[in-house]
Amino acid sequence: MHVNGKPAGVEVKAYDASSAMIEVANRKLLADPSAMKVSFGILRNEDLCLVEGPFDGALSNFAGMNCCGDWPAIAKDLARLIKPGGHVLLCIMGRACLWEMLYFVLRGEPGKAFRRASRNHVARIGSNSVDLQYLSIKEARQAFSPGFTLCGWGGVGVFVPPSYCEPFFETHNQLLRLLAVFDSWLGHMPGVRCFGDHVLLDFVRCAG
Repeated sequence: MHVNGKPAGVEVKAYDASSAMIEVANRKLLADPSAMKVSFGILRNEDLCLVEGPFDGALSNFAGMNCCGDWPAIAKDLARLIKPGGHVLLCIMGRACLWEMLYFVLRGEPGKAFRRASRNHVARIGSNSVDLQYLSIKEARQAFSPGFTLCGWGGVGVFVPPSYCEPFFETHNQLLRLLAVFDSWLGHMPGVRCFGDHVLLDFVRCAG
């Protein structure tokens, strides 16, 4: 980032609920001396009340918000932390992933194919379970009002397949690159963007 032609410092505070993830992040940071100033901490989204601001913006990636039950409470904490005009970007799993539906229908697993049709879902990871929420765009907008306005959103992975399709596309690199082009061209279009593996929501902090 530059201000008036001069480099401006950027300070990032990054949090994750997993201590193992924070350890990995710290190792990567130490291995890159050119990295910007970043500090890591163990924190759940539900505990943002413990963080002191203000911040210019915030990002939640890898569908972390889908694991949270009380979106309005998190939105309220973010409204306290983010400066007016600041952006909050949420990359979440949407309600309908075309690739997921096709993949699991062809495998004869309709329950997995249409699992996102239910607002609430329990994901099994080994012996553990995680409660997931698949909110619609309307529900997400309502959860973040009145502190934020949804100024735009688009699909992520509308044409690019999810990671579980990698075995096939490892030998079809040209097709994968073509699908990536389609994603960048068409992934934000109405009627198409809702079918991405994820959707990216861009909220702006309201004044006052």
